[in-house]
Amino acid sequence: MIAGIHEYVPSLPWYIYKHTQAKLHLIVMKRFEKFLFSVPKKYSKNIKQN
Repeated sequence: MIAGIHEYVPSLPWYIYKHTQAKLHLIVMKRFEKFLFSVPKKYSKNIKQN
């Protein structure tokens, strides 16, 4: 799964965002990735992969 947000402008100043929300977002996304890998394939939809 690939997701992207283009031209995102955080409401906080960039230097604050980079050291707070951005790091928290990375942690959340890594935990979500770990969860996705733990879901058995029999429960995932049959999506043809390239």
